[in-house]
Amino acid sequence: MNYIKQMNAFHLKIDLEPISIQARSLWLTLIDINNKLLWRKTFTIAASKLQDKAGLSASSFKRARIELEENGFIQVTSRGGNQTAGLPCGPIICRYIFRNGTT
Repeated sequence: MNYIKQMNAFHLKIDLEPISIQARSLWLTLIDINNKLLWRKTFTIAASKLQDKAGLSASSFKRARIELEENGFIQVTSRGGNQTAGLPCGPIICRYIFRNGTT
């Protein structure tokens, strides 16, 4: 996966279909983490750490996650537990699985 291509595609999409600043922050945080992990097919991070890295309150984090899902930026599957596993799935879209009821 190419970080620059992801950023360009993301900004093109949000120019056409704007999303909240909170959703942008969460998506950029997910992509940044996966970039640092060298685009692994899966990665795990505590939902609380992801929320903190994105600079969001618990309620903003939940709303941002839902907004990203509803707008096709991410796909979420709830699994229980206390971690978030991430799977990139092509340009713009980042697929990951929430654990713990933070859905």
